Amino acid sequence: MLDHGAGRRAGQHEGGETFSKFWKFLLRKNLPLDILSQMEYAVFGLGDSSYVKFNYPAKKLYKRLSQLGARSLVPRGDADDQHYLGVDGTLDPWLGSLWVAILERHPLPSGLSIIPADTLFPPSFRLRFLREEDRGTVMEKEIEDGFTVRVMRNERVTAEDHFQDVRHVELEVVEGGNVR
Repeated sequence: MLDHGAGRRAGQHEGGETFSKFWKFLLRKNLPLDILSQMEYAVFGLGDSSYVKFNYPAKKLYKRLSQLGARSLVPRGDADDQHYLGVDGTLDPWLGSLWVAILERHPLPSGLSIIPADTLFPPSFRLRFLREEDRGTVMEKEIEDGFTVRVMRNERVTAEDHFQDVRHVELEVVEGGNVR
């Protein structure tokens, strides 16, 4: 079972509404201790070690699934917002070990291989930049083999003196397009 939303972080040690309902079910006293014996699972907690109950929902979930007979694919992962690389400092190595475990149990069919992490895929859309004199205006642009969109909103969200120009852009499909 891989459910990235079951134990989302919410404050000191709560798991959120989705986790709470699932957790109440798992805590039922009448559950057989082997009810999950056919299940393999992986748990990765998102947390902040500055909290007393660091990754508490993930720790509880990991332990309870094991108590009910499920088998962990990999050791529990505990992300820490305080890590110098943030969540990625523990997530990337944990995901690597998870993929190894999954592929050991479920190898790829003959002739298929893992796509290398540094592979760049062709774009699913193309952008054509506006001329300087067109900035800030509502415009329609048509792209060959594409569809027409209207720029409804194009606002800078970073401060003017910030080195990056990050924008909030809203587009509306005008004609001929199924939004993909």
